[in-house]
Amino acid sequence: MNVYEFTEQFRISLRKARRMEKMGVLCLDSSESEHGAEIRRQLSRGRPLTTSHFLRIIEEPPILRQLGRHRSKAESHMAALGNVGDEAAPREVAAHITDAARGDRDSIIVLVDWLKATVPTEPVTHHWAIRYLFGPPHSDLAS
Repeated sequence: MNVYEFTEQFRISLRKARRMEKMGVLCLDSSESEHGAEIRRQLSRGRPLTTSHFLRIIEEPPILRQLGRHRSKAESHMAALGNVGDEAAPREVAAHITDAARGDRDSIIVLVDWLKATVPTEPVTHHWAIRYLFGPPHSDLAS
């Protein structure tokens, strides 16, 4: 049992359980990733995954195995992100990012033109914003 399961089962605040752990009064199983337990707790309360949760799952896919019965919920949230690679900046555009950051006018124009063509004019969902801001996992645009 981890600290999140303990707090849910015995209706004790997480803060209090953490203090009990630090004092040595409470010894729980620490074999589970703290992030996996946090994601599972978020899903068990019926809340959507946060951006940091999405990033953690993208960076560490094995964390899904720690979610138990909530794994399917997390996978459905991840599926809502869609195919990230379809909306990533093409290499020709990505090559201009460094020059645009330095203030090169031509590179800035290339980036702005691509953004005007890509960014939707209507409101977007949380999932789209995450996908757009963080791009494909482990993207290698430099090579």
